[in-house]
Amino acid sequence: MANVLVYGGAFDPVHWGHLNLASVVRHKLVLDEGVDYELWFTPSYHDAFGKKNLESNAKHRIEMLRLALKNEFAMIPNTLICTLEFEGSNKMGTYELMKQLTSRFPKYKFKFLMGADAAADIGLWRNSRKLRREFNLVVAARNVETKAMWGSKPMIKRKLSPAFDWTWDPEGGHTMIKDAPVEDAISSTMVKELIQENQWKKLRKFVPGSVIKYIRDNGLYMEDTNEPINKQKLVADIQKFGTRSYKISESKPHH
Repeated sequence: MANVLVYGGAFDPVHWGHLNLASVVRHKLVLDEGVDYELWFTPSYHDAFGKKNLESNAKHRIEMLRLALKNEFAMIPNTLICTLEFEGSNKMGTYELMKQLTSRFPKYKFKFLMGADAAADIGLWRNSRKLRREFNLVVAARNVETKAMWGSKPMIKRKLSPAFDWTWDPEGGHTMIKDAPVEDAISSTMVKELIQENQWKKLRKFVPGSVIKYIRDNGLYMEDTNEPINKQKLVADIQKFGTRSYKISESKPHH
């Protein structure tokens, strides 16, 4: 049975924090478990809490992710883009995503990767308890602050969610990774602020070069607006992806 680490997020835009986290966590799982893992980046179509419009720049987010994986991340084997959330512009949550993946690919064993900052709000997610009971989650600290979230058994300093004690792990099979791949916290919000301030040289520390070029060429994030979504064009763009991309509706992954 093939093992897959599903990494979901807005990737708006993708940055080195995303890429380093995914790489380090995958490497640790391979070493600890002695089995290989495919890594599926899964960009979200909608914002889970409706705080921002992710539909308007969906094409750009996928293309920036494709460029980063092709140019800066090519050394990581079996790294793909999963576009399941874009089928029918579906407002699926993480639980529905994982259910569909396991249904379509019964010979694959899926785990869902998230940063500790996202895990802190997991009690607010739709079908949160079903997700934690039915699927294996991998939660990784992203910086010094999130490392402090982990306590020691049987007591913890802080629960990441009122409804779920990660330390006791009562719902089974979850993995907590305390060693953060990067000490400096990187956020997409910070990246956008640097772009709006024309801090391109400083941005190189946080964003892959191919992504920076794409942002500049397309004038992204210069202002707080994006082009309206064209759903037919979005589907056509997804179908044009190269060999390192993954169209989830196909019969099987291709590399």
